[in-house]
Amino acid sequence: MKWSNAGHSNSSMKIIKFILARPTGSLIICMGLTLGGIWCTATNERDFLPDFTVPKLTVAAPCPGLPAADIRELVTIPLENALSSLSGLKRMGSISRSGISVIEIEYPWGTDIFTAGMECRELIDTAWGQLPSDAPKPRLVNTDPVDLPLLTIAVFPVNGDLTLARRLAGREIKSMLQRLEGVGSVSVSGGYEEEIRIEVDSAAAAAQGLSLIDIHDSLASAYIEFPAGSITNGIIEMSVKTKAGAEKLADIAELYINSREFSFDPTEDKISSRKLKEIALIGYGKQEQSSFFFTGKKGSPPREAVMIEIRRIAGASPAGTADAVKKALPEIARGFGKDLEIIITDDRSIELDRALKYLIMTLIYGCLFAFIIILMFMRNLKKAAILLAVLPASLLCSILFMTLSGAGFNLMSLCGLTLGVGMVVDNAIIVIERLDRSRSSRIAETVSELAPSLFGSTATTVLVFTPLLFMKGLAGVLFSDLSLSVIYSLSSSLLLSLTAVPILYQKIKPVETGARKDSGMYRFIRKALRFSLRKPFWTAALIIIVCAVFMIPAGDLPVELIPQNTYGKINCTFTLPPDKSFNTVKECALKLSTVLLAFPEIETVELKAGEEPDNIYHLASAVATNRRISIQISTDPTTDSQKLYTELTNLEQIHSGEFRLLEPENIIESLLGISSRRDWMISGGTPAEVEAAAGKLIETAGPAILLSGAKQTVLRLYPDRKAAAAAQMSPGSIGRQIAVQISGSTPGRLNLGGREIRLRLRAAEELRKTIDDIMALPVIRDDCGSIRLDSLTEIKKVSESLRLFREDRLDAAVFRLENEASRQQIKLLNQAGARPYRTSSLKEQRSGIYAMFILAAAFLYLCLGVQFESFGIPLLLMLCIPPSVAGTVLFLRLTGESINLYSCLGCMVVMGISVNNGILLIEESRRRIRRSASSAAGSAYLAAASRLRPIMMTYATTAAALIPLAVMKESSQASLAAAIIGGLSVSTIISILILPWIIIRNQTSPE
Repeated sequence: MKWSNAGHSNSSMKIIKFILARPTGSLIICMGLTLGGIWCTATNERDFLPDFTVPKLTVAAPCPGLPAADIRELVTIPLENALSSLSGLKRMGSISRSGISVIEIEYPWGTDIFTAGMECRELIDTAWGQLPSDAPKPRLVNTDPVDLPLLTIAVFPVNGDLTLARRLAGREIKSMLQRLEGVGSVSVSGGYEEEIRIEVDSAAAAAQGLSLIDIHDSLASAYIEFPAGSITNGIIEMSVKTKAGAEKLADIAELYINSREFSFDPTEDKISSRKLKEIALIGYGKQEQSSFFFTGKKGSPPREAVMIEIRRIAGASPAGTADAVKKALPEIARGFGKDLEIIITDDRSIELDRALKYLIMTLIYGCLFAFIIILMFMRNLKKAAILLAVLPASLLCSILFMTLSGAGFNLMSLCGLTLGVGMVVDNAIIVIERLDRSRSSRIAETVSELAPSLFGSTATTVLVFTPLLFMKGLAGVLFSDLSLSVIYSLSSSLLLSLTAVPILYQKIKPVETGARKDSGMYRFIRKALRFSLRKPFWTAALIIIVCAVFMIPAGDLPVELIPQNTYGKINCTFTLPPDKSFNTVKECALKLSTVLLAFPEIETVELKAGEEPDNIYHLASAVATNRRISIQISTDPTTDSQKLYTELTNLEQIHSGEFRLLEPENIIESLLGISSRRDWMISGGTPAEVEAAAGKLIETAGPAILLSGAKQTVLRLYPDRKAAAAAQMSPGSIGRQIAVQISGSTPGRLNLGGREIRLRLRAAEELRKTIDDIMALPVIRDDCGSIRLDSLTEIKKVSESLRLFREDRLDAAVFRLENEASRQQIKLLNQAGARPYRTSSLKEQRSGIYAMFILAAAFLYLCLGVQFESFGIPLLLMLCIPPSVAGTVLFLRLTGESINLYSCLGCMVVMGISVNNGILLIEESRRRIRRSASSAAGSAYLAAASRLRPIMMTYATTAAALIPLAVMKESSQASLAAAIIGGLSVSTIISILILPWIIIRNQTSPE
């Protein structure tokens, strides 16, 4: 194995001489690129993550009145059978709840979601005919059910009228917000909706042969305007239609209802008309509340409000959407200033801005720390000024190139720039160090000699990031901007180091004021270097043992997808038993909010419960019920979380509810559509069979909650078919009449004063208070006679499932572990056939991520092989990589970080930069042999000794620039910085102590 002895390229010498011969023009070009970067920095729109759309669709199929089991059988399964023919379908999951089925459809990344939506709508139209006749048409929602609201707005009525607040929020404010750019859905909950109640005396109506269905039909037809043709008068043609509807409440009371009185003679019809007010009471009222929202802050009592949750449209910028809403909200609030107080109570865009600000701060601090290190090592203000100019210029040039290539200005690209802060000055440091040792007249020759090694060391790091550009799916979307920012910053650094740095050096002419004295650290490292050259095997054995010890903590490091950030938010739930009424749940929430605000650590609280029929996000939840209160607590930044958690668990004493602390909310995982990592499922068999299998699995795998096993006790009416047949009635007719009397129906809406108010028809309240009252309700026969309900039906208490899950057209049981699954639990769960519920795309790309590491290593080997014209030297240089990984593991353990996507990315960075020192040492050794014909051992030692200062300087600047990112725990990229610092520390030691010996063993003397 021999080193390549080829000289440097004459073409590079000519190019560098051409540039140095035109210093002013070259500097102007560099300044122009820098100014372009400044312009792009000032004008680019910021965003949190790169622009992407999670390829998911949601189908909501309501069918009021049916329990979850019937919804599964009559709605979910027919829809799933129809939607299974969707082209490119990746996954289909569903939740069947009382009155509605929610089906989630997931496609592979890169799918055109607009085209997929059109195909899905066509299949929904086809399947609609197979659903129950009274089922509304299913609707398609282009959203992800696990997406968290971006903004939560509280609407407080000035006069305490929550009915007015709900009406204005649901009809006026909602429409205003939906028109804003980026807003996808606006959900309104809480408060009361007004209605016009028509409470019928069922007995009086039955005496006249009227059922509530007859009254419903009469009211419904009264609000339809029928076209009656047209009349031509000369050249004017006028359409004619009947006038319908009512203009005031009294008009409804005066409405005539045709009835047939009962007669024993079937041939004699006695048709009469009665005014509605004769058999019913009509007046204003409030709908029964189905959801509520309380919010409060320290020093003031909690208040009930109407809640508006805003979610972004798929692919829209979170920051841009939030800015658009916050800009429009003051104007909206002024329009309702006399009636409403509108306040943003939760703004997740603040968390996004905070993450960006933390990253920008680390970028600034990194630049400052790097400059301090440069000044300490250089001890020359002029040289430090040159490096200080190169650092921001390289970053600004990279921003310009990113903008031209379409890369965004977001969290990932900023992270790449932060990584580049310490590395962009490495090339400039090497150039200045070499120029210090050469005569000023040999600047062009010196720089041209350095060009191949600088290009090679830069190329190794660039090529490591290149595979990220070719990754598909979510990982490719996430890290393409980061890789581009690193590639552009290093390329800009190389360009400026070979052009601007020698020109500035030539113009400024920094001169050393005296002989540089080596510090004690340098003398110690030189002694260690001499020892390693004399005792290479002992040195190698010691390093191997130390690295093996470093790798011991690898098994204990936590593994997660993306690091958690709480931002001072605590999420918890309080669930009451199913037999508690909704009013009891509301009373409990009010008491809870008062108790929570008494804690000195708590700043604000938000409590909500209940569900709205149009809130897909709540209906698609695996855990949401009307008895579950969701609580969000904002705490003081200095709060001792563990102490507060202990105090909060004592709240279970309130109404004997179940209090649970949830895992910290991860805003990044929410935006990526990743659900809870504690949810698992098992599928196959009937619902009862999979629930039984899940129950047995929970007993062995660990503590968990069976989400699909939640039951509720309901009263079910079972028709007596023999009695119904004797009465000449069908069970369906009986069911419809009772449903209208108990639950009510909506025959139409009345427009009063510019607002539409829903009509609600049902039996009078005193006729449906108890079970006995309900069983005494009359049912109208076809011959207009009536019969008591208890003569036709019997009532039973039954236990029904709250929700039923299906996954890929198979029944499934879903359970939630109390804690994230350990390795032993995962093994047990996998052996039992369980798998994560809603597996994230990133986890599915695990094999692709492994392949990316292999591809990066292959690129690195090829680059080194081409540079050194050797098959063996690249392998020897890449021996630095395993010890570097050991340093990464150790530093992750010392800083308390986990193994996640960011730390794995840090390992990739270390792969690229760990061989850079070896490249430069080899080139320096070859140069010395060519110049002085020294021995292999002498050239290796002198090369290492002369490169010692720039090696330590490049290591110190890179590590110092990343220290702010590593110590700022508020940033989710702290593990990335920790991994790079640890790996770089070990690789620097290896390059100083081991690489010179490798050079000696493989290098030959020049011819």
